[in-house]
Amino acid sequence: MGTDDSLEITAHSSGISYQDLIASDRVPAPDVLKMVNPIDLPTTRVPVSQFTTREFHDLEMTRLWPKVWQMACREEEIPRVGDHIIYEIGKYSIIVIRTEEGIKAHHNACLHRGRRLRDRDGRVLQFTCPFHGFTWNIDGSLKHIPSRWDFPDIKDDEFGLPSAQVGTWGGWVFINMDENAEPLTDFLGVLPEHFKIW
Repeated sequence: MGTDDSLEITAHSSGISYQDLIASDRVPAPDVLKMVNPIDLPTTRVPVSQFTTREFHDLEMTRLWPKVWQMACREEEIPRVGDHIIYEIGKYSIIVIRTEEGIKAHHNACLHRGRRLRDRDGRVLQFTCPFHGFTWNIDGSLKHIPSRWDFPDIKDDEFGLPSAQVGTWGGWVFINMDENAEPLTDFLGVLPEHFKIW
């Protein structure tokens, strides 16, 4: 069987096309939604193991989730200073909190023994570890160490909670655990331009 190079193939479902549907709307759509880009849609079989094996899961936990921008919450979910949510993915737990300076994100683990600082969303004025009472301000800076004399090697300015990057767009709060990650604005690319009318 030969091939016909003049044959145009459109990759869409049978029936009315997306472009026809948009053209029939009473309110004109932005040009970006009318764009048609010819794309090659090769078929590739994805091994089931990529969805089910511990090995692939561990690779994602190491190479993907700590290095990509992730939508954590909406800004209106944390309207007041001290309001926070716990964002979790796999083994990672991040506190996303509104402070006087804006929204920040901290790893949800005490630096003394690794106990989770917060188990649920809520509102706090400080983070106190329920295990030994180590306490941090909501900006992540160290506030108090019980029995301070027992920890002479801890330098207060070096014992802040590890942070994650925070970015916002369209009311959404994003976090990225990689301190060297590109800014959220670069990661989003053309999305803000395409969605500016909304």
